[in-house]
Amino acid sequence: MSDITRRDFVNGTLMAAGGALLSAGGQSMPTNVDARDYPPGKTGLRGSHPGSNEAAHRLAWGSSFQAASVHDMDEHYDLIVVGAGLSGLAAAFFYRQQYGADIKILLLDNHDDFGGHAKRNEHSVGGRTLISYGGSQTLVEPSLAPTEVRGLFAGIGIDLQRFDEAFDQSFYRRHGLGAVTYFNDGVFGRDTVVRHPFCNYYNYIQGLPGAAITNEEAVAQAPLSARGKQQLLQVLRGGTHLLGLQGEALERYLNSTNYFDYLRNRLGVDDPAVLRMARHSGIDWSNAGTELLSVAEAKECG
Repeated sequence: MSDITRRDFVNGTLMAAGGALLSAGGQSMPTNVDARDYPPGKTGLRGSHPGSNEAAHRLAWGSSFQAASVHDMDEHYDLIVVGAGLSGLAAAFFYRQQYGADIKILLLDNHDDFGGHAKRNEHSVGGRTLISYGGSQTLVEPSLAPTEVRGLFAGIGIDLQRFDEAFDQSFYRRHGLGAVTYFNDGVFGRDTVVRHPFCNYYNYIQGLPGAAITNEEAVAQAPLSARGKQQLLQVLRGGTHLLGLQGEALERYLNSTNYFDYLRNRLGVDDPAVLRMARHSGIDWSNAGTELLSVAEAKECG
């Protein structure tokens, strides 16, 4: 590995500054906004937008991009953090917390804004600008987080109790809403809504009622073959107690065995419709079919 010269290092730090400059002149910028105000207000959760990472991409993809001039600022820092996403920002916060507010920290990132996934992304599709969250949409079960994480929340002023005051926890019950499963005609032969989620993922949604009917009633309403219904009910009645394993042997099996191997080999499930239900049941949690999850991960996502 070759040594990194000071010039290389300074060129690297210019990626963030270059992205900031380019954000005002990107060709794909929406035409209905003033370039000086884009991204809107240049505050808040800005994320990936036209111009946010072009400078970094030019440098990374082997072009001859060089800074017009380099000035030795003769600056010295107690800590340099490369990558200013959530982890990098947390590292800087904890370092400052431990060593005092007078220390100097340099944060470097290949975007023109900090935050990593905890911000929005913008996409130009069919002439329209579509905005979505970048990856970290919410704090999942923050009250159950480790002590260090909860200390971080408190240190930066996040009040977890405000959620209980601000969130309308009676909304779903007040409007007669609850967890359901929708079977579509194209796959299952009949459009059917069953008031049962066939999982416990709804527990993550504050105030959302769970199954309105029993497992037996739900399976009877599902548009499945008789064999499929029998196998689905067997899955719903399943559990780790059927494995005959305990202690480390149980943990090793749960974390190393594919969920579909568990269904097929341990529970004997072979009905295509039931396997399809199982395959798609964790997509909103894991962004992948559950055949890519271990038994432990499938259990965690419900």
